[in-house]
Amino acid sequence: MIAPSGIGLWIVSPRACAPDDASLIERCRQLGASWAAIRSGDSGSIADQSGWSKAHAGLVRAFLDARISPFTWHYSRPSIVASQAAHVAANKSIGVVGHIVDAETEFEVAPHNDITARALMAAIRSSVGEDFFIAHAPFAFVRIHSQFPYATFGERCNAVMPQAYWSYQGHAVDVLPRIDAQWDALRNVSPAAVPAYMPIGCSYGSAIAKLGEKDPPRWDLAADDVATFLQRYRDQAPSLYSLDVAEGPALAVLSGYVKAAQIAFPTFDVPCRDPIDAT
Repeated sequence: MIAPSGIGLWIVSPRACAPDDASLIERCRQLGASWAAIRSGDSGSIADQSGWSKAHAGLVRAFLDARISPFTWHYSRPSIVASQAAHVAANKSIGVVGHIVDAETEFEVAPHNDITARALMAAIRSSVGEDFFIAHAPFAFVRIHSQFPYATFGERCNAVMPQAYWSYQGHAVDVLPRIDAQWDALRNVSPAAVPAYMPIGCSYGSAIAKLGEKDPPRWDLAADDVATFLQRYRDQAPSLYSLDVAEGPALAVLSGYVKAAQIAFPTFDVPCRDPIDAT
């Protein structure tokens, strides 16, 4: 199994990040990415389960050739379970090394959400097998979203990747310990809900409003916040969402790490990590 290791970059639209695959790979390398999480669809629009994989096989191969581990992710809704599972299997067939399920509000409020989540994760596991990295990326604040089926997702995943977007709440040095404390508390009462813990940070702040974001963060992005995040989770495959909208402070910190040789380039066949107490 290949699990994320080192710093990761989330990608919504490859062409929003670079004009072609080669330029995208080079940009990721210059920013020190060991792995990338590339959006492969939305559960509301993947009736053609293999459409993304057919169109992006070359991109996946380019990442593999550059020794940057390619993961995919899709926004999941509690519907068309079979199509979602087939979609993940199609991604695996072109060399994707793992997949992340982005399940959010719809799974929190859906009737019988626990049953639906269990059916979805069982179908995905059946389609790709046990030796394939699967994670899910829920909300960061467990107490606010207490009805989400964390344990049901967690028990079939190798990692949980909370969306620790501090710029919506304040500065990283203050917000991240609050997030960790809530996940520690959840682990204490439900160990299955928290497998390996790999938070996602943000590459943007309030300036994203200029791009038309309807719900922008209240705080500007500061380089100190990005550095705090990457340092705090340095052994937990920290990643930033997303390269598409990454602002100057995030890019400067990543570039600075590369120049200072403070991060390692990718290693393959990394086993899934044990849960880490990040208090």
